[in-house]
This record gives sequence, C-alpha cells and structure tokens, in this order.
Amino acid sequence: LAARLSPQHASVEIHRQFADAVVAATRAALAQSSAAVLLSPGFASFDQFLSYAERGKSFISTVLSLKDADRPN
Repeated sequence: LAARLSPQHASVEIHRQFADAVVAATRAALAQSSAAVLLSPGFASFDQFLSYAERGKSFISTVLSLKDADRPN
C-alpha cells in the first residue's frame, strides 16, 4: 500500500500500534493549517480490535486525549 501511495505524493509512515499512528497523524495535521486526520482503514484490524466500532472508539479517545496536549497552560 505504501509503495502505491508514495508516487501520489502521499506521506506514508508505518506504525505497529494504532494509537501511535493516530498521534503521528494528528501532529502532522497540526503542522499544516489546512490538514485533517481521517480514519479510513484499508484493511481489517482483527489483531487489535474486536470490531470496527471498537476501532472507531479508540480513534476518538486518542484524538480527544491529544486535544489539549500541545497547548500551553
């Protein structure tokens, strides 16, 4: 998948853990003023989650945990 996306000028990073990928994508999005993070899995993740709903909840909770992480107090 990475080999197919790279020629399209897509940024590709490989992460073993779902939360690590979400954190990396969020930081990359924050570095660009017009970027967004979209959860659009291309494959099933049965090894990490019991269902698509669980995966979605994990995405939401990870993003929300980052919401104020980089903001000064």
